[in-house]
Amino acid sequence: MNKCTKHHLFFEPLSNGDYQAVDTWCGHKVNKKTWYCSKECRDKGLEGTPRGYVYTDDEPIMND
Repeated sequence: MNKCTKHHLFFEPLSNGDYQAVDTWCGHKVNKKTWYCSKECRDKGLEGTPRGYVYTDDEPIMND
């Protein structure tokens, strides 16, 4: 069976008024919330596949 590979980016409010971006995938539970990409995936209730992250050679993180 193939797992869903769709992702969603949502923003959680922080106590200081800013927001934190959270990357999630279909059927994955984060902070007591589960995001599904479609009604079909929600009805199946199965978790999808997480994104594979690629790390680079010590590049600095830039915040423009």
